[in-house]
Amino acid sequence: GYPTPLANFCEYLREKKPDFHRPKTVISTAELLNEEQRRLIEETMECRVFEHYGTRDFGLGAGECEAHSGLHMNPAAIYAEYMLVPGADDPEMRELVVTDLLNLGMPLIRYQVNDCVFPAEGKCACGRGYPRVRCIVGRVSDNFFLVNGDVVSGMIVGARVGRRISQTAVKKVQIVQDSYDAFRVRFIPGPNFSPAEQQEMETMLREFVGMDVAIAFERVEAIEREKSGKTRPSISHVKRPAAGVATRGAEQG
Repeated sequence: GYPTPLANFCEYLREKKPDFHRPKTVISTAELLNEEQRRLIEETMECRVFEHYGTRDFGLGAGECEAHSGLHMNPAAIYAEYMLVPGADDPEMRELVVTDLLNLGMPLIRYQVNDCVFPAEGKCACGRGYPRVRCIVGRVSDNFFLVNGDVVSGMIVGARVGRRISQTAVKKVQIVQDSYDAFRVRFIPGPNFSPAEQQEMETMLREFVGMDVAIAFERVEAIEREKSGKTRPSISHVKRPAAGVATRGAEQG
């Protein structure tokens, strides 16, 4: 599952379900797994978490082994290249460029997936010879906290909104929460953009955040990268309210 809903689910289990099935392992994918989430999931489920990396475009690209010392790239599925990231905070950071080796219908050659990595030196303790990265800095997004206590996964909202809109209409979207009841949708319009696409984005966003929030749209020429080299699909400027939490993002995801 996504790390954020998995962590929210573990918080729920700790509070509500003292006795539940313990799995043999947990696989985390689709967004960045941080150490706090990993610790929470492993302590609650009483098993190890294995982080996987992939996309809908080329499938499983990398995964953790039992040594948990970075992720092994999958050379049977992808050819990975690491490009310099101008202006990055850490000079060791590289942008991941992928050539798909399995898609015979529509091969992707030197595809910029918009994720960054830290390549690893030396051999892994597991003994496998696959190329390895220390970590992947990808899909970094914030949660949205609503005034009623709901937590909405920014990753899921961004994916849903982006998937419903053609790239010829909207090239890129970033959702920003400025307050508990105010959101901004920053977007780069495509050649076929029309008011219908803006209405569709608002309808999709309101499925998650409700009708009682203000949503403003901001047409931009570019969505800037962070110093990490990533562009964030969702940004929240508010903190979790004191009310009880219900994980709306996990339910709808």
